[in-house]
Amino acid sequence: MHTVVTAFPIDTARGPLAAETARVHALAERGIAGAAVDVLEREPPVRDHPLRRKAADEVVRALRGGPPRVVVNSPRPASR
Repeated sequence: MHTVVTAFPIDTARGPLAAETARVHALAERGIAGAAVDVLEREPPVRDHPLRRKAADEVVRALRGGPPRVVVNSPRPASR
């Protein structure tokens, strides 16, 4: 399957419709820009699940006052 590197797949399905390992690989290799996932193949996810780790890293970054890696709703610059 070929995807565009700016793709941001949204998976709200229950069950393994999208291959979770392929999604993790595509994210790690920057084959897609990101992913929105409602549920994982196994709930609750195992403690060291790659997607869970990435989410936890972002939370820790924010709690330490750092900027998020991906800003979805960034403030618009003031118009002149």
